[in-house]
Amino acid sequence: MGTRLSDKAAAALDHVVDRFRSGDLSDIVTVAWIKRDPSDSLPASRWTLQNCILAYAQTGTLDCRGYRQWQSAGRQVQRGASAAYILGPCLVPVEDEKTGEVTPVLKGFRSIAVFADSQTEGDELPVVDHAPERRPVDAGAVP
Repeated sequence: MGTRLSDKAAAALDHVVDRFRSGDLSDIVTVAWIKRDPSDSLPASRWTLQNCILAYAQTGTLDCRGYRQWQSAGRQVQRGASAAYILGPCLVPVEDEKTGEVTPVLKGFRSIAVFADSQTEGDELPVVDHAPERRPVDAGAVP
């Protein structure tokens, strides 16, 4: 039983795969070294690295949020803006027959539409520096 992505989500993920196939990874690789502080205002600060890479590969920024998250930030997504897609877990509560304890179990993933800051208008956004502290070469990694 497979889950089918929407046509838009599938196209967005195809774009990411094409970038990997073409070797166009220079800016995406940098995402791995971006400072991600869970206390800052960007939702991406709490995302998995994989979702950060997905969002960045599609939009060129990590300041991506869902439609309602932008409204909460005092901004509105521009009419006609194309969403980028990240993946969110589908958790189903399952009760243990012996203990009666209910725990969430991962059953798959769903696509989540997010929009880049450049696709919104409204209140000013705080400036957050997400530049890497050290590039991979500076950190002793093999180039």
